[in-house]
Amino acid sequence: MLDVHAPHEAARTWKDFFVHLATIVIGLLLAIGLEQTVEYFHHRHQVAETRAALELELRMNVNRFETETQNFRQFVPMLQRNLSVFTYLQEHPGAPRAQWPGDLEWGSVGFTYRNSAWRAAQQSGVLEHMPPAEVRHYAAISRRLEVLSDLSTQRGGAVARAAMYTIAQPDASLLSPAMIDEEISLTASALLAYAHVAIVQQYTSQTLHEFSSSPTLAEVQSVTRLTISPETERAIESMRKKVFDFDRRYVDRDESE
Repeated sequence: MLDVHAPHEAARTWKDFFVHLATIVIGLLLAIGLEQTVEYFHHRHQVAETRAALELELRMNVNRFETETQNFRQFVPMLQRNLSVFTYLQEHPGAPRAQWPGDLEWGSVGFTYRNSAWRAAQQSGVLEHMPPAEVRHYAAISRRLEVLSDLSTQRGGAVARAAMYTIAQPDASLLSPAMIDEEISLTASALLAYAHVAIVQQYTSQTLHEFSSSPTLAEVQSVTRLTISPETERAIESMRKKVFDFDRRYVDRDESE
């Protein structure tokens, strides 16, 4: 802040008085203008740094999102095979490994999406100097990825519970009928957890253009194996399209503002 001082000489005429007054006013205006200019460039620098951090974080999350889809395609068939093994053992108690319809194998990769740049931007107050549409878009991304992170954590727990039997008895053929029944339920729950993540991925890719890779509806249905009539499927697709189209228009409108 600049200090503005009046001239030390006393004004002797009205002309001198107004000259002195004008000098003070101009000095104040220059000081205020300079301060605002400094603040403007400071905020502009802050916004530029924040955008760079958000864009980097977004690229990292898009990569996680794409890998999440690969995770679905890699491990869902594995869990489905495990389910078929436990179903076989339910029907053929004590059957040796050589007779199983496949080998039991467990694996899963959990993803926690990054949000440190977004939280830092919220706490710094820099979002007040960014276009509202841009802020809303990043806020929508953050909310969606937070849901995906939570579901991914829940899915990891579901897979771990299904594989926990190996701690006490790694040979599944020696499991009791009650334990086999429980393993069928736990494995089905793990598959359902994968389906939940995939459904949210679908919605995300339909409404946020940065996230283009997700499991397809057919892939999700291959997990749930729900029997749906053509009429019901068309009705569901119509409702999905209505929601997705409305949300997409909202996002597109925000980005054009």
